[in-house]
Amino acid sequence: MLFERLEEVLSRHKVELAYVDGKRLTVLAIRPTATVEDLISCLVDNHKYRQLMLPKSSFVGVEGKLLAILKIQRFWRMYSIRKQYLSFRRSVVKAQCFLKKFVNKIRTRRLIHERNDQLHQSFMKRQKQLAAEWEQLSNGHRVELHINSFAVDEMKRITCSNLTEKKNLQLTRMFRLKDPKLTIVMVLPNDLPTEVLHYYYRVLELAGVHDYRDRLYFVTTEAIRHFP
Repeated sequence: MLFERLEEVLSRHKVELAYVDGKRLTVLAIRPTATVEDLISCLVDNHKYRQLMLPKSSFVGVEGKLLAILKIQRFWRMYSIRKQYLSFRRSVVKAQCFLKKFVNKIRTRRLIHERNDQLHQSFMKRQKQLAAEWEQLSNGHRVELHINSFAVDEMKRITCSNLTEKKNLQLTRMFRLKDPKLTIVMVLPNDLPTEVLHYYYRVLELAGVHDYRDRLYFVTTEAIRHFP
């Protein structure tokens, strides 16, 4: 089998006479595969035949031009088909990405809608429960938590002057202390000046609320300076 392959290689390259090293050919026959270089190495004085391994050596002889033409045609067809395949694959990948994004968008919208419905139903349930229990709750002692905030867009907060003072305008909620069964906890954006506190305390006393110190508490966020 190897001898026939070697004979075919030599015939294709118009080699009329060559001497074969039988020992090398026997050793090569043990291998599972053999390349052209391996076959050439079995020739005596094989260095003379190294040019047979060059690509151009495959196109010598009468049929050399025809073989070269066929080779070029094969490579050109391979290049054209591969180019078309790569273009088609890119189009398929783009279509798949678009479809995945579209499906994810639809799924996300559905999940958001379902989540909003759940939150709304939960809110309405709590509202009904509060309405049903309000009479009982209003007759007992209760605690109200008031968070002074100014809910506007970030850009408006940045450009707004006296933002802290506008938040503190909600301090008037403390006058709900006229209800003797109510305790108020107010969360402030910053510490209030002592004169401001004394002013509100005085107004509460004039309104007939004298036990405000036991029912009014101010809480300031500790990390306020770390927030923008």
